[in-house]
Amino acid sequence: MKKKKIKILFFISTLNGGGAERILVELVNEICKKPNLDITVVTIFGNGIYETSIDKKICKKNIFSGSTSSFWARLKKRITLYFLCIMPASLLHHFFIKDKYDIEIAFLEGITTKIISGADSSTRKYSWVHVNPILHPYSTKGYINISYEKKCYQRFNDIFCVSDDVRNAFKQKYGIEADVLYNPIDRDEILLKSRYAVNDISYPTGIHLVTVGRLVEQKGYDRLILALASLKSEGYGFCLQIIGDGVLRTDLIKLVKTNHLEENIFFLGFTDNPYKYMKDADLFVCSSITEGFSTAVTEAVILGLPVLTTDCTGMHEIFGGSGCGKIVDNTQDGLLWGLKELFDSPEILAHMKEASLKRSTDFSKKKSVDKILSAIQVE
Repeated sequence: MKKKKIKILFFISTLNGGGAERILVELVNEICKKPNLDITVVTIFGNGIYETSIDKKICKKNIFSGSTSSFWARLKKRITLYFLCIMPASLLHHFFIKDKYDIEIAFLEGITTKIISGADSSTRKYSWVHVNPILHPYSTKGYINISYEKKCYQRFNDIFCVSDDVRNAFKQKYGIEADVLYNPIDRDEILLKSRYAVNDISYPTGIHLVTVGRLVEQKGYDRLILALASLKSEGYGFCLQIIGDGVLRTDLIKLVKTNHLEENIFFLGFTDNPYKYMKDADLFVCSSITEGFSTAVTEAVILGLPVLTTDCTGMHEIFGGSGCGKIVDNTQDGLLWGLKELFDSPEILAHMKEASLKRSTDFSKKKSVDKILSAIQVE
């Protein structure tokens, strides 16, 4: 007798760039290979960059489609999110999750978690937490108050945090136990893609920096640009590639021009293969105000890059005491003095690169995916 497939729903706000979104695509593309699993990915807002990267065996659905780039589209999105905030979870689930699933997974905090919490008790429900909810309580904007958010979390069979720091903060804020599941990252695919040649760009002499992320306030690129402006005024030579796109692109380009850094800082936009650019760099820089468990930093380590990062959640776990990265104060001055130290000490940079190459071998996608499947009780 043919075994019935297990129907699993993954639910996220968008697939429009971002670390959590990329990890979701990696995860579903891997587990859909199992013949006993029937995977569906639903987004609240459609037309995301990563939608075309999802395996064709996976069913894709959007609740709302269309661009959010125009003023009226953004206004419509705000109004939609307001109504999603004030409506009860059970009613939202009834309206938007039409089919019946054995397992439903909210892969992001906020509205997605709220909607999945509204599923009936016959459905196993799991939620992912990617950021420290005390330092960055943006998820609460999806609820009428924090008490209702806590009530929604209590409906889940289990909650998974991407690092120990996130789990400890989650328990402190909500008084709810959670488990840690590290993000699955395809090391072999990253190394393979990094072998592609880059023939279209030349850069000035000096230390070659690279960073990857959405051009949004959270990533702190404005303070990185200002720190580099100070270093240039002191006579340091460098170039920086910023890989990614977002709402602050125009503002950041203007900031670069204002500080006369057009010959030092280059905006490469979004690409599905940042690794071919990353591999040639001397140093990866993470200037983020907040992270949960940075995918970009993990990928940099996999490529054997030394890392300079602000003090964000998960960085100590990524480095694992290996010495492959330097963590500085989460400020513009922290970035400035950290960069200056490494610019002045090539021997430290060389030691960090050696440590990063060793640490790279510790990341295994198969182990991470197996742990996730076991945690949601799917073998």
